[in-house]
Amino acid sequence: MFCDMAGFTSLVEKLGPEEAYDIMDQVYELLTHKVHDYEGTVNEMTGDGIMAFFRAPIALEEAPQRAIRSAYAIHKDMTRFNDRLREERNGIPSLKMPTQE
Repeated sequence: MFCDMAGFTSLVEKLGPEEAYDIMDQVYELLTHKVHDYEGTVNEMTGDGIMAFFRAPIALEEAPQRAIRSAYAIHKDMTRFNDRLREERNGIPSLKMPTQE
């Protein structure tokens, strides 16, 4: 599964690199937990996303379903995170995390 934040460049432009990377630290934590919740393995962290495996290094039953459930949980938690962030910081662009399973 690959997750990449939509609008990361505009976030950096709006907030500046320090604040944007502070937000990304929180996003990485959310993503990592949601991958691990479904027994996936984070293979790589990109500048604004992650790549996760659900069949490696250990083969899992129902790996595709686990990836889909993880993606759904990421979308759900990103919506909550986005809502909280917009309450705390006025005028922040909407954060979206499209996934590809």
